[in-house]
Amino acid sequence: SGRLYALDASSGAPQWSYDTGAAVAGGPVLNAARPIFFGSDAIYALNSDGTLAWSKALAKAVSSPLASDGEGGVLAPLDDDISAMLNSDGSSKWATRSFGPVERAIVSPSEVLYVATQGTIYAVK
Repeated sequence: SGRLYALDASSGAPQWSYDTGAAVAGGPVLNAARPIFFGSDAIYALNSDGTLAWSKALAKAVSSPLASDGEGGVLAPLDDDISAMLNSDGSSKWATRSFGPVERAIVSPSEVLYVATQGTIYAVK
C-alpha cells in the first residue's frame, strides 16, 4: 500500500502511519539509537513518533533487505550493485560494489555485518 504502520505491541492499536506513495519493500529495521529505517522509492528514516527524519531518493525502488548496525546506521541498497552503510543522519559511512544484489543482511551482537548474495556470504567488521 505504500504505507508503514506502527502498532501498539500490547493491543495492536495503530499508533501512526507514514505514506510513501510507493510499495514498502525493505525493512523496517530498528536500532537502539533510532531512527526507524525502511525502503521504498527511497531510503526513509523516521523518528519514533512517525515523522520524517530524512529520506534519500533512489534511482529505482528498493528490492534488497536493509540491516541495522545496531548503533544508529543501516546497510541500504543505493542501486543494483552499490550498497552503503548510512549513518543515522543519512550521511554515508562507506559504500561498496563488492556485494552485488543483497539477498539477506544482519549484524551480529559482536558487530559483524553478514551479507548474503548470490552464492557468497561476506563478513564485514
